Amino acid sequence: MAENYLGDNTYEPGTVVMFGGANEVTLSKGYMNNKVAGIVSTNPAHLMNAEMAGDFIVPVALQGRVPCKVVGKISKGDMIVASEDPGVGVASDNPKLGSVIGKALNDYDSTEVGTIEVVVGRL
Repeated sequence: MAENYLGDNTYEPGTVVMFGGANEVTLSKGYMNNKVAGIVSTNPAHLMNAEMAGDFIVPVALQGRVPCKVVGKISKGDMIVASEDPGVGVASDNPKLGSVIGKALNDYDSTEVGTIEVVVGRL
């Protein structure tokens, strides 16, 4: 399940976005940012606000599993937060309130940005 938001640019699926920018959402910036909105969805079974008009419509995942761009060492079940890399998630074992994007479904371990599945809507 996802909901459309008005973005300030086109973002590919798996990108971590936050509230802010010129419109409603923009590329996430800053480690453990508590303005995080979520992950750009791929193909949601249910899309709320589907009639939204604008130049940059961004479907943000609200519930379920979705690919997410990540970096660093991640283990299944780790909580994912925004990283210092814009639009990318990272694991946190002690996240602050409002910063969790979801939980990792896959292991990952690289200094290069890659993609794993994350469950959103579950803390």
